[in-house]
Amino acid sequence: MKPAVIAAFLIAVSGVASAQSADRGGIPQERIAAATRLLTVMYYDEVMDQTVSKLITQAQQTLPAQIEAQTEQQLPDELKQRIAQVTADYLRRKFADNRPEMRQSTILIYAHHFTTAELDHLAQLQSDPVMAEMQRELPAIMTEISAFTQAETQRDMPELVTQLKNVIADYQRTKS
Repeated sequence: MKPAVIAAFLIAVSGVASAQSADRGGIPQERIAAATRLLTVMYYDEVMDQTVSKLITQAQQTLPAQIEAQTEQQLPDELKQRIAQVTADYLRRKFADNRPEMRQSTILIYAHHFTTAELDHLAQLQSDPVMAEMQRELPAIMTEISAFTQAETQRDMPELVTQLKNVIADYQRTKS
């Protein structure tokens, strides 16, 4: 997998580290409200839905190939389809379970990087110098988002691996 795909997959399967959110204490409530408004006008939920769909499609395509590479065995198409379905179900469930925390953490990250006035301005204007600042800050923001999701990936990934091992074992039992 390419590094960008790995990062996206890690974000996809991860939960949200509440400890990271807790470290954001002291942010004024009006700044949090402004960041919330910004996510609304950015269509955050819709963008996340599209991102999840793309990540699931990517994972469904790449995970069977990774398993084949690791096991050095060609997987039957039927098993690949089962793996793809388990992966899709798992990732949809994880995104659904973690969506409120992901949104809240994103709000807090924006509130940490911008003032209330800047957040309100971002919500109103799309081609303003403040937008340029936001774009400059995006790498730092994405790094922070990635950091809190990577920690959870280590926690959540074994559950998916166990499910996939069970699918493979069940498949092998039925074909024997």
